[in-house]
Amino acid sequence: MATVTRKGQVTLPKAVRTALGLQAGSQVTFTIQEDRVVLEKVPPTDAIRRWRGYLKTEGGPSTDDMLAELRGDVDEDRR
Repeated sequence: MATVTRKGQVTLPKAVRTALGLQAGSQVTFTIQEDRVVLEKVPPTDAIRRWRGYLKTEGGPSTDDMLAELRGDVDEDRR
């Protein structure tokens, strides 16, 4: 159980925060369904974009070159 403050604020119980993976800065939405309020975690909009290019190496060998080397197909002219 939680109590609403004068400002309309409620502290979410730890079990709820843990179950939804909520941390400081997490965003949630509220939906009214008849006599209930449903709280849902909003996934970060940049969840995919923040990892884009993570494995990219500048000036390093291409993926094709790395695969060829792993297979033993190293072409000395390609290096």
